[in-house]
Amino acid sequence: MAAGMNTANQAEGTGPQSSPKRAREQGGSNAEDDQPLTLGLPQQALQVNQQQITLSLQESLEGLGKRVGNLEQNLDEHVDRTTRLLDAMTDRRCAIETSVRDMKTSYDDVKQRLDLLEGKFATASFSTTDTSVRTTETGGSESRPAIIMGGWDADQSAQETLRLVKQHITELRIDIDMDDAFVPGLRRGFAIVPIAAREGEGQAEFRTRIRDGLRTIRESRVITGQKPQGGDRLFWAAMSESPERRKRAQFAGKIKRLALEMEGDRGQAKAGQHRCWLAYIGHIGKATGDRRQLSHREMGGAEDTTALRTTGRFFHPEPTVEEDGGKLHVVTWNVGGLSPSKVLQLLCDLRKERIHPFHLTFILCLQEVIVETGKHTLEQQDVQLFCGKQATDWRGTGIAHTNDLQHYQPKLLKCGTSMVIGFGTTRVKAISGHMPHHATVGECSDILSQWDVQLRSTDLKIVAGCDLNETFTAGDADHIHSESARGEIILTWWTAKGGDLPTQDLQQPSYYPYNHRTPARRLDYIFAKGMYEGTGAVLPLRHLATSDHEPVLATCLLKRPVPRPKKPAKPWGCRQPRATGTVEKILAKPAPRSGDPVTNIAEIAVAITKPGRGIKGFRESKSLRELRQAIVRMVPGEEQRRQWKEVLKLRRQEHGRWKTDMLAKAGRRFWHSKSVVDRDGHTSAWELRLQEDERWRSTLVKHFEGIFKRRPRHEVNERFAAILRDLTVKCKHQRWRPFSDDELRAVRKRWKNGKSCGLDSVSHEALKIMLEDDTWRGRLRSLFNDMFYVGKIVQAIEQGITVLLAKGDKPNSWSDTRPITLSSTLLKTYSQLVIHRAAHLVQEPARLQWSRRHRQGVELILILRKVCRTAHDWGIPMYIAKLDIRKAFDSIYQESLAAQVAEDVGGHGDMPWEARAWVTLLHATELRVFFRDEVFVIDQTNGVRQGSPDSPIAFGRIVAKELDTSIQEAKTSKATTGEPPPEDGCCYMDDSYTWSTTRWHLQHMLDRLGENLPPRRKAFGKHRGTLMANAPVKGRLQLHTILVRQSALWACETWPCVDYVLRAANSLQLLHARTIAKIPRQPGEQWVEWNVRSMRRARVLLHQYHIERWSTFILRQIWGLLGHVARLARGDKIGASMLSWRDLSWWRIEQSIPAAWGGERHAQRFHPLLDIERQICEVAGERWQSVAQDRLHWATLEDKFLEMFDPPWASGTQMAFDNLAPNQKSWYAEQRTKREQRKRRLKGTKMLGNE
Repeated sequence: MAAGMNTANQAEGTGPQSSPKRAREQGGSNAEDDQPLTLGLPQQALQVNQQQITLSLQESLEGLGKRVGNLEQNLDEHVDRTTRLLDAMTDRRCAIETSVRDMKTSYDDVKQRLDLLEGKFATASFSTTDTSVRTTETGGSESRPAIIMGGWDADQSAQETLRLVKQHITELRIDIDMDDAFVPGLRRGFAIVPIAAREGEGQAEFRTRIRDGLRTIRESRVITGQKPQGGDRLFWAAMSESPERRKRAQFAGKIKRLALEMEGDRGQAKAGQHRCWLAYIGHIGKATGDRRQLSHREMGGAEDTTALRTTGRFFHPEPTVEEDGGKLHVVTWNVGGLSPSKVLQLLCDLRKERIHPFHLTFILCLQEVIVETGKHTLEQQDVQLFCGKQATDWRGTGIAHTNDLQHYQPKLLKCGTSMVIGFGTTRVKAISGHMPHHATVGECSDILSQWDVQLRSTDLKIVAGCDLNETFTAGDADHIHSESARGEIILTWWTAKGGDLPTQDLQQPSYYPYNHRTPARRLDYIFAKGMYEGTGAVLPLRHLATSDHEPVLATCLLKRPVPRPKKPAKPWGCRQPRATGTVEKILAKPAPRSGDPVTNIAEIAVAITKPGRGIKGFRESKSLRELRQAIVRMVPGEEQRRQWKEVLKLRRQEHGRWKTDMLAKAGRRFWHSKSVVDRDGHTSAWELRLQEDERWRSTLVKHFEGIFKRRPRHEVNERFAAILRDLTVKCKHQRWRPFSDDELRAVRKRWKNGKSCGLDSVSHEALKIMLEDDTWRGRLRSLFNDMFYVGKIVQAIEQGITVLLAKGDKPNSWSDTRPITLSSTLLKTYSQLVIHRAAHLVQEPARLQWSRRHRQGVELILILRKVCRTAHDWGIPMYIAKLDIRKAFDSIYQESLAAQVAEDVGGHGDMPWEARAWVTLLHATELRVFFRDEVFVIDQTNGVRQGSPDSPIAFGRIVAKELDTSIQEAKTSKATTGEPPPEDGCCYMDDSYTWSTTRWHLQHMLDRLGENLPPRRKAFGKHRGTLMANAPVKGRLQLHTILVRQSALWACETWPCVDYVLRAANSLQLLHARTIAKIPRQPGEQWVEWNVRSMRRARVLLHQYHIERWSTFILRQIWGLLGHVARLARGDKIGASMLSWRDLSWWRIEQSIPAAWGGERHAQRFHPLLDIERQICEVAGERWQSVAQDRLHWATLEDKFLEMFDPPWASGTQMAFDNLAPNQKSWYAEQRTKREQRKRRLKGTKMLGNE
């Protein structure tokens, strides 16, 4: 078939022809295939496989042999190297043994010599000849001078030294007596030659002879031997000096040598006076001429240059802020567990003592700050601090800086904090980090990645202060080496950022463990980028922070703006009169006859007063300040740490004593002392939170413009111009009445001391004094009359300043602040003069306004309680709504207020002059907001003038008018059946209350209001520090009555007169009194016994100090308020109608009508004692409102009311309590009744179903 296929292929010409070689191979294969299978073939195959296996084994064995050979060679080299090392170690050991043997031999020799010396001294006999003093003719003694001659080895024998000295003196022919010469000891290199004047020789000749001899010895230069360090040893002689004088000379030499080493001036050291004079060199290379004397005492008693170098700040005066120029000092410090307040106190102390660099501009990165989780911002004096920690961190970190810098965008990171520091146009990103010592390489990378998020590529300047728990060392060519993989990761990370490691004395350790067996090492570093780095160092201040880490300083050179000059004192605030004699002298001077009258009044008002309230805050004693100054400048060490702790303890003790004294004065009703204690420690750090946004200035202006600038300026001005024009026309037809002295005296009664003044610094205290002087009283009256006649307010008087108060502890936005305007006292006085004449014309038409003259807020609460109680007792459906207008005072239109005042005063009241003055007061054109030493002027077109007494009156009139209008418009939907309440609403300032028995009526009133209206307390805890002070118990109990009772029993006049409420009030008073009295439990006393004993003791104290019980106070307030409301019922129709609505007389009539005939009955649940009118009727009868008209008779019935309803003190022996709610079923009985009724209904339903 194959042949046929080939033939066919050849015939077709498509297949290739086979080559001869291939044909032969094919032919051969076919021939072999045709051979028969025999045993030789398997044998041949086995032989071939055997050969292949043998070859592979041989190759494997050859490779194994080579590897064994290499291993043997390596082992031989290793053994050889080890042998050489062992030989070297052996040789070294032998050398050490030889050295030890030599040391032992030397020790034995020294011991033998000491034994020999002691033996010689024991058997030696000394001469009794006196060689140190000589006897005078009078029998006394005086010091005997001597010459010391030496120049030999200290181990030379005394005989040889004395022989050589005498030999050289003889050879040099020196005229000195050598008979008394001696060597003090067995082996010395010098001899002592006592000298004295010869008989008949004068002092001048004696001194000349000795001086010539000493000069001859010095000039002879006799060689006595060779020095160990090389050079000739010379024969010398010198006059002997006392040990104290030699010590002083040595110390003065050290001081001068150290000053020269520290690049000081050529100082003059006086050997005998133990002091050194140094002339300072200024930073520009010129001598300042200021020479400072540094005594041994000033140097802290240091005897070596090491200690003196540590206190080197005494030799170099620290630069001032002006001299510091463009330097920014960056410090990192692990404070080892200080709280933020203690950190700020320490920094303030360092700034007071001008410790470098903390008295200059600095950025301080802090680690290990004990702080709560979250962000915290603090401020003390001129230092600001931002700190915090995350929930997983052990301790917190923070960044502190001086207030000439400003921080933005503070962030809380893992194991660190960051912020942007700004000064001028420069921005620096600052990071404070603390790498945990237990962090693994992975955890370290995770922490660095979180830090890296805050470092953007656009941050050109970065500083980072960190405690990395790593030790870096300086290598060659500015390379930094680390000792661990974690340290290499940190260095690689920072190098990738393009940062550097500033010069900061890396070889100096910064961590000194409390375990002294652990060596000190460097763990704290400062990193910088984009700033030229200056010098750096490790500061010896860890003992002041009671930490084990020293602060590390690095100085960076930046173009920093010149520091702003010290700001002047704020003109506003409280002022107090000066001494009486000083005030009289100032007022006795002739008043100026020319000039601006407002300026003259302001100047005299400032002259007769001084800033402050009279009592200053806590101040350290002089001894404490001096002690702190001395300790800060001590040589660093454990003694400094111990004494610094003592200083902190003394400060706490002084502050505690000051606080106790202030609270004791407060207990005697010196209220200024109480306010001073409350302000102690007050800080405005909350303002820093609002400055964290770099655009805070624009957001502040935008926020307040959104509140006070909602109306176009031209429309407001046009409306006011029209109103004033109409009033001016009316003034031409009405007689002008100037203000009189009587009106000024009437207004003066409302002035209170201690109030803040405005920008002109004129206070109420100053005006009171000026009104007693005829001259200045006349000028004040003329000023007010001029403004009244012209109808304009002087610009200096019209200007005020608006300060911001925080609504909470931590305001997060400008909406969390409350603007308070401090107006001029002259403006407030002018406003009070106007409303004294015309206030009744505005207040009386506001019949639904309870914030006005002859009304009080508790009357409104009484009406609301009456509405709720009546609806509950009679089962009347009642719907009550409370409306609080947001930003009411700030959003109301000024032209609306002006139009209402013009209508009420200028129109109905026919007082156009007063109306025009009032309208002028309402027209406020600007708001000056003061925040962080900056003033922002806000254009104002709506809102009342802040701080003006007339503003609440006009505002309350508008709110009451619109509320009354809305109620009248919704009158058509009011229910006409069921005897609804006679009135449907009332208000207190901007808080409006409406009620109705139907929902649609209430909704109708709310709708009309929307169209018509223009666009319990913790007092004891607040005053706990005062009430628990170490002041007398009597004063603190009286303070408790004044400070706590009014808050705890707020609006108690409207409470129901029930027994359990009065007993609860008494129990609370007793608990407070027991806490104030500090009655402790005795050892082994049970709580029940202590409770009985302490409560009885508190009750005795209240009785002993005549403290009124709270139940008695409540009943007195109830009786007084109801009598007051009843007496006002003749003129106040609203209060009278609401009190008579469904009163007890009405109920007597309804009782006489059967229920079937339509007589009203109470609801199912009714508590008669909750209706105060029943208790009043028991004392004054059912016509008690008529009885209350007689004030004296009503007051006599108060004692009877107290006798009937004031609960007695608990005796502790009653077996059970009375029914606290008579005629009221228990809750369980009521539920059981409901279940039974439900079962009966279900049973009836089933029976009907079966039928």
